[in-house]
Amino acid sequence: MKKTLLALLVSSSLFAHDNLHEHDHLESGTVSYDKKFNYKDQTFIELGFGKGKVDIEDNTFTTPLTSGSLDSTSLITDLAVGYGITDNLLAGLHYQYNKLDNANIENIYFNLDYIFSLNFLHMSDYSSLMTFKPFIGALAGNSSLTWDNSPIEGGLTSSSTSSKFFYGFEAGVIRPINEKLFVSLKYQLSEFDHKTVIGNETLYHNNQNSLIFSLNYKGNFLK
Repeated sequence: MKKTLLALLVSSSLFAHDNLHEHDHLESGTVSYDKKFNYKDQTFIELGFGKGKVDIEDNTFTTPLTSGSLDSTSLITDLAVGYGITDNLLAGLHYQYNKLDNANIENIYFNLDYIFSLNFLHMSDYSSLMTFKPFIGALAGNSSLTWDNSPIEGGLTSSSTSSKFFYGFEAGVIRPINEKLFVSLKYQLSEFDHKTVIGNETLYHNNQNSLIFSLNYKGNFLK
């Protein structure tokens, strides 16, 4: 009986020690992970690439258009500089170039993103690098549409280019690679309502749905 009781006490002690060790390991991993998401008072630069789909409206357009003028798939390059207002609130200034087959859309805009403290998609309890954080944001700025070549035979009119205020929102996930590097994947909706007037007819580029992958580098560039 005494041997059985002693064996139970030893096994209980070992179990408690293992749990305490695992808890300490996870706590230290959490602390390390949170440090990687320290954005407050930090500046960062961002480079992104993606693909977009532009909503083009030509329902009442009867004039024959040149090849590629109705292309709605864009290739996106996005450059940004930003600043961490808090660990969860990031502001950025972006230049975005959207290349269509026969047209280009250039956006200069500000964005404000909120990173949630919630962690999800834990691939491993012991690897903080396999954890993502979701974010949402708003954006606003100026958008310009220009044509590489005339969308119709015979040339363009004076209203062939368009410059508009635009706005939108974005949502995605962000993940640290190390203390300085982050990657993110986001969906972005931009509403710009561009109009190309040709004679008595109008070609509309209403909005764009985009998917953008970005690499961020964080540092104290202003100090």
